Amino acid sequence: MDIAVLGKGPSLNNFIELPTVDKYVIINNFEDCIQQNINLKQSLIIKPTIHVPNRNMISVRGMLSNNLYKTLNIKSIVQPYIEEMKCNHGGDCHCHYYTDKYFTPTSNIQIPTKQLSPIHKQYMYKSGEVPGHPGNKYPYYYPSSGLAAIAYAVVELVPEIIYLIGFDFHEGGYAVGDSVEKNTVPDSEKLGQKYMLNKLINNYSLMEFHLHTKVDYGYWNSNLILNKINGELKNE
Repeated sequence: MDIAVLGKGPSLNNFIELPTVDKYVIINNFEDCIQQNINLKQSLIIKPTIHVPNRNMISVRGMLSNNLYKTLNIKSIVQPYIEEMKCNHGGDCHCHYYTDKYFTPTSNIQIPTKQLSPIHKQYMYKSGEVPGHPGNKYPYYYPSSGLAAIAYAVVELVPEIIYLIGFDFHEGGYAVGDSVEKNTVPDSEKLGQKYMLNKLINNYSLMEFHLHTKVDYGYWNSNLILNKINGELKNE
């Protein structure tokens, strides 16, 4: 099985460079990325797709208002948290949509949902391990929803080949452009992402990783094919 995990960084606009895969994983409020790229949208309509949204309501609001849970071939929702990462419901979360192992935001949408398996504890950071990272509010955490989505695909789906695109580690904005979504991620949010990806690649040495990115990655692995994106974006 081949899987592609799609982040929201500017390298996503080169989606056309990816080969056809068996399954896709998308993250957070992905609706603008989908709407601006017809090739991307068609792929997600045809192929089984998993959505990994964080708890903030914004991560599902646009997906709902654009009817993408019905339009796309979304087979499951994965919450990027283990059991110990409880939600205190103090913010604008969408946890009330989860009942009896289903994501049920409306009467005509019912999508199977799950949290991350406890097996992820051995790969996640422990609270305090990366000083200054806001994820330290949890006893265990991945440094971003994108890294949680990659880890889910690697650890629980175990593909033979995994393609990663749209992961520019919060360097250089978003695929949709700063006019739509501002690059306001604090420096502390960026901590540990490349290291965590390298840790996963090292621990799954028989899996072939293809990273398409516009930024310097800084790690080398025998099972990593690094595709540095330069020049004009390709979204046609």
